[in-house]
Amino acid sequence: MKTQSASRGFTLVEVLIVIAIMGVLASIAVPRYMKYIEQAHSTACLAERGVTDKMITLYCNENPDILLTSLSQLADTGYMNSQPKCPYGGEYILIPADKNHDYPTVGCSLHYWPGEVAEEPLTSLGSTFEEISGSMITLIQKFYDENGKYPRSWSDYVCILISGLIPMNGTTLLMESYTVPEESV
Repeated sequence: MKTQSASRGFTLVEVLIVIAIMGVLASIAVPRYMKYIEQAHSTACLAERGVTDKMITLYCNENPDILLTSLSQLADTGYMNSQPKCPYGGEYILIPADKNHDYPTVGCSLHYWPGEVAEEPLTSLGSTFEEISGSMITLIQKFYDENGKYPRSWSDYVCILISGLIPMNGTTLLMESYTVPEESV
């Protein structure tokens, strides 16, 4: 008669469950890890651009008569050991001074490029007061044209509630409602 050994191992179902749990954990951890890696790259690029911006300021202060036209001038004149580069492969370019900046600055094709990225509107109605108020007036007029009355009314007052102020990122924007006498509307 044979006796069964006490260490018989894991069943296939147990192994599959462990693999599934590890897969779920990896699907949560890997995107976060990649986000932190990208943040580290952006921070390293920001630090390199900061050093370059300081050298540009120093160059412009010491050579006010010579216009800085490229980043290679900093290396050629001894302000930097070599032409500055993004540590992670982005291309640096000199951005000329404008009304908001006294000196030229440095842009990176991967981490910082002013004016290239279009900002998303803060709400579905727009970003500025003019955009939002214009959209609200249009919504109120559309509701009035379709229904013959304003969005909500009680006796001799009209309460104007707009259901269009929902920001693009999914959070709710609160708007205080107010009442106006119906004859003034």
